[in-house]
Amino acid sequence: MLAKELIQCQQRAITQSKVADPFIFSPQMVRELQLLPFARCVLRWAARLKPALPRAVGGRPIIYAEEGVLVTIMVMTVWQVSPEALVKRMQRWPELALACGYEPGQVISASQLRRRRDNLGLWVYAITFCSLVFLLIRRGVLLGRDWVIDSTIIDAFSRHDSAAGWSFSKRFGYKVHLLMCRDSLLPILLLVSPANANDAPWGGACCDWRISCSSCRLRSSALMRPTSLVLS
Repeated sequence: MLAKELIQCQQRAITQSKVADPFIFSPQMVRELQLLPFARCVLRWAARLKPALPRAVGGRPIIYAEEGVLVTIMVMTVWQVSPEALVKRMQRWPELALACGYEPGQVISASQLRRRRDNLGLWVYAITFCSLVFLLIRRGVLLGRDWVIDSTIIDAFSRHDSAAGWSFSKRFGYKVHLLMCRDSLLPILLLVSPANANDAPWGGACCDWRISCSSCRLRSSALMRPTSLVLS
């Protein structure tokens, strides 16, 4: 879906919704974007790359499907709300819960959503990110004319982590180097390093990796060589 089509869907969700609080990400948009089939495809690829261990005997039965949890996380990320706030919205808006893959009258709790979010694993989020970037490139949303390098610090869980480092702001952890498209302000690629690493060398690595991936998958000269690179 192009950026113009996305804006039209947002406006239609606001004007045509009959509920008391019409949010931007409406159930109609969730269906039009086909988030449930997308989530099933991501989970299948993740299972191929890293198959899950067989489930132990006993325990609480799994009521909510994995694809529904993944769609809920994507909606929560777009709205930038907490699990508690999203669960309250789905309880007030049953159509949204149905669009996310839940059965009628069922809504996942906030505590279980947090646990299921952490249990999905790294491969699910990595495949989701790469798939969305590829789709946005094919749709022309990520143009690649201007690239921006930015970074943020993530604190380490333990001071004994040998792979982490101290930043200039006296924070011990890791630094996420993010390559963004300046036109759409959307991420293209990210790399993780110790917190004491500089952005400049990692910026070149991000660009080289993105150029090689683009040249292998797409025939877009505009995406292979950016006209400018900004370090922020």
